[in-house]
Amino acid sequence: MLLRTLSALVLAPLILGLLWWGTPGQFLLLAGFVVTGLQYEWRRLTGVFSWGRDLGWVLASWLFLGSQYLGLASWIPLELMVVLGVAYTAALFRFRPGVSCSAEIALRLSGLVYVTVPLLAAVAIRGRPDGAAWLLFLLFILWGTDTGAYLVGSRFGRNKLVPNLSPGKTREGLAGGLGIGLLAGMGGATAFSLPLGLVEGTLLCLLLAVASQVGDLIESLLKRESGVKDSGNWIPGHGGLLDRLDSLLVAAPVLYAYLLVADLREKGWVILGH
Repeated sequence: MLLRTLSALVLAPLILGLLWWGTPGQFLLLAGFVVTGLQYEWRRLTGVFSWGRDLGWVLASWLFLGSQYLGLASWIPLELMVVLGVAYTAALFRFRPGVSCSAEIALRLSGLVYVTVPLLAAVAIRGRPDGAAWLLFLLFILWGTDTGAYLVGSRFGRNKLVPNLSPGKTREGLAGGLGIGLLAGMGGATAFSLPLGLVEGTLLCLLLAVASQVGDLIESLLKRESGVKDSGNWIPGHGGLLDRLDSLLVAAPVLYAYLLVADLREKGWVILGH
C-alpha cells in the first residue's frame, strides 16, 4: 500500500502538470509511448506476442495518432485498410496447416482498436482550445470513482457486483464510486470553468463514472481469461499501464462523443436538453 501511494504521489503531479502546462504536441508523444506499452501488454494478455509482427501494429497506432493530431482523421479508415492489407499479405507467406492466421490478425486488430481508439479521442480532446481542462475534468472523475469504489467497497461492501469476474467488487463500492466520481467531476467542472449546467453536468459525470467502472471490469475480464493478476509491472504498486488506464479506455471516447454533440448543438445542428 505504501509503494502504491508513493507511486501515485510521484506520477499524479507529473501527469497533471503535463496536461495543464504541456503542449498538444507533447501530449501526442506521451500518447504514443503509452499506446506502445498498452499494445505490448495486450499482446501478452492474449498470447499473440511477437516482436517482429507487433512492431507493424505499434507503428500503425503511431500513424493513427499522428493523423489525428495533424487534423487528418479522415485518412484513418484508409490507413486501417492498408494496415490490414499488409497484415493479410504477410500472413500468406506464414500460413501453415492447423494455424489460424486470420484469428491472430483479428486478435491484433481488436487490440489495436481497444487501446488506440481511446487515445485518438484523448488526442482530439487535447487539441481543443479548452482540451486540457476537459481532460483534467475527466481524470478527476476517474480518480474519484476509483478511490470512492475502493474506500466504500472495502468498508461497507457486502453484495458482490460480478462475483465470477471480480470477487472484490461490490454494489456498495459501485455506488460509492459513482458518488465520489460525481462530486470530483462537478468540483473539476467548477474549478476549470467548464460550460456545464447542474443537470447536464450531473448526467455527464455519472455517465463517465459508469464508463470508468465498465472499463475496469473489461480489464478484469481480460486478466481473468489470461490467468494473471496484473497486466504488467511498469508502475510500482500499481501493476501495468492497462491496470491504471483501463477506465480511461472506455471513458475518453464517451467524453469525446459528448463534446462532438455539444459542438453540433452550438452550431444549431443538434437540439439537446430543450
